[in-house]
This record gives sequence, C-alpha cells and structure tokens, in this order.
Amino acid sequence: MARSYNFENIRNLLTEGFTDRQLRRFCFDTPHFRPVYDQFAQNSGQDEIVDHILDYAIRTLKVELLLAWAKRRNPARYREHQPYYGRRILLVDDNKDWCDQLGGLLQEREDGYEVVIAMSSQEAIQLIRSDIPYNLVILDMRLDESDKGNREGMSLGEWLRDNGYNMPIIIMSAHIMEPDTIKKMTLRPFQFVAVEKGKIGSGKDDDLLYQIELALS
Repeated sequence: MARSYNFENIRNLLTEGFTDRQLRRFCFDTPHFRPVYDQFAQNSGQDEIVDHILDYAIRTLKVELLLAWAKRRNPARYREHQPYYGRRILLVDDNKDWCDQLGGLLQEREDGYEVVIAMSSQEAIQLIRSDIPYNLVILDMRLDESDKGNREGMSLGEWLRDNGYNMPIIIMSAHIMEPDTIKKMTLRPFQFVAVEKGKIGSGKDDDLLYQIELALS
C-alpha cells in the first residue's frame, strides 16, 4: 500500500524526540545524511537542523531511512507522532486491558498504526464527532457486560452509518453469532471477525490483523 507522510508529525517527532546533538550525530554517522551534516553551522539551532534534515530526506527519497532511525531510537515518540496518514484506528471496547494489549500490538507493527481507545459508545461518539478523522473503527459486539443481547456494539455501528460516517467498521465478538445477525452486518456493510481475546498476540489473531490491513488498503 502506498504511504502518505504526515510531515507535521515527522517534524514534531524529530523536534520533541531528539536533541540537536542527537540529530547532528545521526547525520554524521549515517553516510546518506553526511551531506546534511556538512551544511550545519556551529551555532545552528534545533529547528534549523530539523529543516535541513527533512528537506534533504524528501529531496533524496530517504524519509524511510530517517523514520527507521527515529523509531529505533525513540519508539515512544514515534508512536505518539505517527508519521503516516491513513493509519488512525478507533478501538472501542470496555475491557481496558484488552484494548491496551491490542493497541500496543498494532502500534508496534512495522507499518505502525495510530490507535485511539474508547471505553464506551458515548466516548466513541464524542471522539468521532471531533475534528480528528478516523480511517477505521474496530468495536466489540458487547460493549457492556450487562448487555446480554449483544446489541450495543451493533447499535454503535448502525449509528455511524446512519449519521454518514463511511469509514470501514470491524465488529468483533467472542460469542457465537446468529446467521441473521452476521448477514445484517454484512449488508450495512460491516466486517465481522470472531476473536479469542485471550489469544491476541499469540499468532491466533492473524485474521483480525489481515482484516485491519485490508480495511486500510
């Protein structure tokens, strides 16, 4: 899938994640960026250094090399300032431990996803109504353990569609679904994925990860 760079985030990643000394050292130690190091004056400030590095990376098609270094040296800032457009996921589930587990798994993948977590339908709707666009919504069929009819997740998906939100939606469930329910989700359209929450990260989540990548491609 072709990638679109978020250069504002990349600039923030370099500015907040590294000192000017670290950035100088990167350019000195990396042969492809040595020409940039030669441009720095002794008194060049951090903003000027970042400008030179970004301009050179764009002109010489070395942005991926720069990002690989930044991700390796400061993975936390890399996750915070996701450098690609089109990778923002809203994950909706009332199980915080599971959200953190799946969110961490997605953010640590080589492709890198930006994951925002909502613990309820109400919180999800507030986030959706904000100015931040989401490229994919992943939600649990049962968003509240007291919801014995397993309807709240489905209702949230229907609300999104009824209010004109057309991003892909993946609905997960660890419970057996009635054929009519799955058919209805397919018609909306939603994508249904059966998930063993205890198996996330163990290699048994391949279908979910495949559906996520497919939805964002």
